[in-house]
Amino acid sequence: MAKEKHQRQTLSRICTYALLSLPLFSLSGCIEYHPKPLDPLLINQHLSQRSLEIQGLKIFLEQQGQTLHTWPLKQWNLNQLTLAGLYFHPELKISQAAWQQAQAKQQQAAQRVNPQLSITPTFNASNDLPSPWILSSLLNFSFESAGKRQIRQQQAEQLSESARLTLANSAWQIHSRIRQQLEQLWFSKQQQRLLSQQQQLQRESLHRVEQQYAAGNLSALELVRVRLAPEQSQLALLDIKRQYADRLIQLASALGLYPEALHQIQFDFSELNQSLTKSDLKQLRQRALSNHAQLLLRLADYRSSEANLQLAIAQQYPDIQLGPGYEYDQGSNKWSLGLGITLPFFHNQEPQIAAAESQRRAAAARFEAQQLKVVQGVAQALSGYAAAKVKKQTADLIQKDVEQQLKRAQARLQAGVLSAADLIAVHLQNTSAKLAQLNAQAALQQAKGALEDASQRPIKANHALWQHTLSYSVPNDNGGR
Repeated sequence: MAKEKHQRQTLSRICTYALLSLPLFSLSGCIEYHPKPLDPLLINQHLSQRSLEIQGLKIFLEQQGQTLHTWPLKQWNLNQLTLAGLYFHPELKISQAAWQQAQAKQQQAAQRVNPQLSITPTFNASNDLPSPWILSSLLNFSFESAGKRQIRQQQAEQLSESARLTLANSAWQIHSRIRQQLEQLWFSKQQQRLLSQQQQLQRESLHRVEQQYAAGNLSALELVRVRLAPEQSQLALLDIKRQYADRLIQLASALGLYPEALHQIQFDFSELNQSLTKSDLKQLRQRALSNHAQLLLRLADYRSSEANLQLAIAQQYPDIQLGPGYEYDQGSNKWSLGLGITLPFFHNQEPQIAAAESQRRAAAARFEAQQLKVVQGVAQALSGYAAAKVKKQTADLIQKDVEQQLKRAQARLQAGVLSAADLIAVHLQNTSAKLAQLNAQAALQQAKGALEDASQRPIKANHALWQHTLSYSVPNDNGGR
């Protein structure tokens, strides 16, 4: 008898120790917090050390399939600058962090509900035999019904897809801004070249007019008019140079760099002047409907709303709580098994289901509105491109005609039937035609960029490379170190 009593007491102590040690055991795997304060001065130093020459960028470019014969690169084209922007720009890192957060929530949705342990020690002051202590414990397990966990996983998966598409949209915005600034740099550079030629011709014309004025063959009013022309060109040149410097700063901002990082950098503008074929334009709408990140984002939002409706419907079915318990009651060991469910006495999820159905209808309407916006954007971009192409062709014909006039004028000069001053006037007309042609070319480039923005895909780029870039996990650079 005494032996059995001793065994019961031993078993009671073991159960008590086990119950008390469970909370401590659960805390042993906790992750510790490590603070990472931001130091503005250190961040500024980090940003100032970024450049297009760091080894981390070289590795990233090679991982994206770029063949680099020399490093640093002698010239940077649009595709390489886009990759540099994806490597450096903090906006992409913000979207990437949001995607990683959504992926973590996706893993969280797959987790099962942890059991709950409750321990209630009680002291009986009126009875101390065989022990004044009463120890009650309950371990509660929750079992979800109607596939709620699987539905939450589907919803989290769609939210993760939305975050990924937001990342893709951010990447496209970086590419678009870089392309626009590179186009403006090319335009400013060509303007400087043509305006310099124009100014030189105007100075030659002024020199001849001054000679005629000195000989008494020209009025003072005509001299003043001709004298103003090179001065106005000089002012225009200064303005263009200022614009070039501003656009260089804006390009650095689009890349996520300080302006000093682009000093002495040479650019390759050849990709900007690639012509489009009928096949490129024909595939544009289909490419926009299958690739536009904003449209795909609305589709992911709709799928998420469907999963939310499924979850609201599944909430009608109660979850089951299973609670095995143990009680040490003054020397006696007592075991119990509890079963619990939520009873739908006051409501049965009708408002939640109605709200989820409204959310799904709203998501469908937003998708329809976005698709209409994308189609309209493509149509408007195609119309703008067609108009810009006609304008460019007209400017080409005008410039070609002026070139023929210049050739005839040179022949007449050699024949002695045309003065050198008249030839300079034809040269100036030719330069003006080239400036008009340049403006038409810049407008055509902008229209082509609008086509790319409408479909969110470079028309002449390596599409497989671009798609790989969007899903690539951009590493954190180390400030050039």
